[in-house]
Amino acid sequence: MQEIQYIGEHLWVGKIGHFAIILGFVSALLATFSFFKDTFSTDGNSSWKNLGRYSFYTHGVSVFVLIGLIFYAMYHQMYEYKYVFDHVSPDLPMKYILSAFWEGQEGSSMLWMFWHIVLGVILIRSNYKM
Repeated sequence: MQEIQYIGEHLWVGKIGHFAIILGFVSALLATFSFFKDTFSTDGNSSWKNLGRYSFYTHGVSVFVLIGLIFYAMYHQMYEYKYVFDHVSPDLPMKYILSAFWEGQEGSSMLWMFWHIVLGVILIRSNYKM
C-alpha cells in the first residue's frame, strides 16, 4: 500500500521539529547527568563540566530551532499542524501572531524553556561557584 501524498503539505517543518525535540531532550538529560557527575568529581577542571556545558548549549540551540519553526509555521499559516490550526486564523493580523504563539499550553512551555536557557547561559558564563 502506498502512502497518500497531499499537494501543498509542508512536512519538512515537522521532521526538523521532531529531530529538534529528540535532540533537545537527549542533550538536556546528558547535561543533567554531566553536571551531576561533575559535582562529585575531585579535580577542579573536570571534563564532565565541559560535556555538561556543550550539552546544555545543544539543548538551547534545539529549543531555539523549535521556537523558530513554530513561528515559521504560524506566519505561513501551515494549518496541517494542530497548534497552528488551533491558534491562528486567516483573519488574525500579523501583529498578533506573537501573542498567539504563547497562547496554548505548548507555547507557554516553550516560553519557560526559553527563560530556562537564558538563565542557564548567564550562570554558565558567570562561572559562579556554588
